[in-house]
Amino acid sequence: MIFKNLNPILSIQIVGLIIFNFTSFIFLENLQAKNLESQSVAQNEKSSSKFLNGDWASTLDYMYFSFQGTRPANGNIYDFEDVQLDLQMFTLKYSPSPLVNYSAVATYQTNYAETYFLGDLYSDRTHGISDTLLKRTEVFVLPSQQLFILDLGLYLPTGSINERNQNNLAFNYPYNMQLGSGTFDPMITTIYMKNFGVKHQLGALGLARLRTGETNRNGYHLGNDWTASLWYSYLWNAYLTPSLKLNYRSIEGLSGVDPLITRNIFMEFYHNTRSVWDITPTLAAKFPINKNISVQAMVALPVWQRFSNIDDVEVETNWYGQLGITVQ
Repeated sequence: MIFKNLNPILSIQIVGLIIFNFTSFIFLENLQAKNLESQSVAQNEKSSSKFLNGDWASTLDYMYFSFQGTRPANGNIYDFEDVQLDLQMFTLKYSPSPLVNYSAVATYQTNYAETYFLGDLYSDRTHGISDTLLKRTEVFVLPSQQLFILDLGLYLPTGSINERNQNNLAFNYPYNMQLGSGTFDPMITTIYMKNFGVKHQLGALGLARLRTGETNRNGYHLGNDWTASLWYSYLWNAYLTPSLKLNYRSIEGLSGVDPLITRNIFMEFYHNTRSVWDITPTLAAKFPINKNISVQAMVALPVWQRFSNIDDVEVETNWYGQLGITVQ
């Protein structure tokens, strides 16, 4: 097959690369988008060589993120303590040819955050369906064990932007606790991979979730979301692959304002560009159950993280993990 010499558990490496290439709860307002994108692109590489006659496949993934506040905002106006994110994702994919597939990805998301605000500790949670991704992925096989993947998609505004603040029901939660964008958002992802024999791999990724300028029904739209990643992976054996990844993400400030959130010194973070760098080792695994069913897992522990935002607030990632099952 055309993918014979490629890393057999590359799919989980890419999941670890794209899903977790930022390391702060302050980016949760767009986290589901990155997760959906990474999971679906990864599955394409994993299964494209098997979809020879218009086959279907489905994947169920559970992902967990643990964060911890490490530096309060300027002036101690707010700070984070324990922050968690749970994602349950279902992907349905159809492939009319070995190198092209179409997929839909639905996610149920739960956000939890402990926040110090003017000296008081608040514990908040939101949960529900987030934005849904429809996408087309095409794989280009290049000479000398190289691959190029082009991913084009559209996020549908199925996630709520009206999650009410349980501490004051007259207001919505801040933008990071909402479940969607409220707008139709195009996205594009490019991935380049180069294998050296059957053990070593280098890769690069560029990802953009774009806002069209359309304002949602609450009077705002989120900023463009840019991601870039580099990685090295080593195929340890048929089941395990450790990787080392350098990741960068930048989110532009939003335009407009939700009247049930308002704009004040506590919300300026969301109206300005913020970015994060991280270096993260990961360990990915794939265990085939039979020819049609496989189980995937991944765990990651960031070792270096740097942040840039108007409030100088930092919320570092403790660890994150993924467990999934694919049926095809």
